Amino acid sequence: DDGRARAATTTTTTRARRDAMMVRRRRVALVALGVAAFIAVQARGAAAHASYIDAGCDARAHPSSRRGGHGAPNGESGEISFGVYWCDVDGNDEVQEWETLNTRAMPDEWRVGTSGDEYAPGRRLTLVVDLGNLGASEVLLTTSGGRLEEIGKYEDRDTSHGTMVSAVKCSDGRRANPRFRASKHLFIWHSPTDATEEVLVRVTSANGESGQFMTSSITLRGNAALRVPSDTSNSTDVPTHDNSTDVHHENSSDADDSARVFVIHGVMMFIAFGMFMPAAVAWSRFGRPGEGQPPSGTWLKWHMWLMIAATAFVAISAFVAIGEINERGATHLDSAHTKWGLALMFIV
Repeated sequence: DDGRARAATTTTTTRARRDAMMVRRRRVALVALGVAAFIAVQARGAAAHASYIDAGCDARAHPSSRRGGHGAPNGESGEISFGVYWCDVDGNDEVQEWETLNTRAMPDEWRVGTSGDEYAPGRRLTLVVDLGNLGASEVLLTTSGGRLEEIGKYEDRDTSHGTMVSAVKCSDGRRANPRFRASKHLFIWHSPTDATEEVLVRVTSANGESGQFMTSSITLRGNAALRVPSDTSNSTDVPTHDNSTDVHHENSSDADDSARVFVIHGVMMFIAFGMFMPAAVAWSRFGRPGEGQPPSGTWLKWHMWLMIAATAFVAISAFVAIGEINERGATHLDSAHTKWGLALMFIV
């Protein structure tokens, strides 16, 4: 009886030690997974583009704190200036030649009003954001009234899915995310029809991967008495090409980097679901000792570590994709693939 008791005690102690070791291994695996996921996100999310800081449609969409490598904005920037211009010398609403180009220099005679903070109600106007000495930067622009117009590829941005998406956001068109760097940004804006409506225009710029966020705003007031350029001037000036405007569009290396990131995402997901998980199931099904064989926990160890590896690969791959989507300024959960992928994450 004493021998049986000692044997039982030894078996219990061995099981307790084994269980404690498995718990420690799981904890180490979870910590390693968390660290790897954090590194994966930080590696792709260091550049916090102003265009994707928030999904809001008003002034609250602009960053007020440090994001990524960018410092928090420090009040209104005196470097950023605004200009409101007529789109046409006769004040017409038709699309004008070259108006999609940021290098389009607007004549002074086409400026709306003389105070710089007025708009003609119910008109198609050009908003100019000049970043001055800040240099070529990305911008996020919002307006509290009227609507911004999508004006072509120069206001589009290439998303992580390789498709072109309008830079003008929100159902009422009050936000624009031109995803390229320029020292001067032009927007086509349809002003409110009510001349009594004051419109807050706010812009945030982000230069490079670590430049401080710079913000500025202007309040525009309607004036129905404003006259079009052809009524106030005999000048025949027309918009010209501004050689001083610095414009940098996304280069091919950025697209190649994005493609490589999503290849890595796909490969890691295939290894997790197509190799590690089936192997874990196979060990559980076929790796157990057969009848007449001595007991062994080898199959359980293989099953456990293969499932941990699969879970780690799934999580890291998902975080890499999330970081790349953020980096590209694209929208999360905008396809069946991403929605089903999120569901699988929770299942795993």
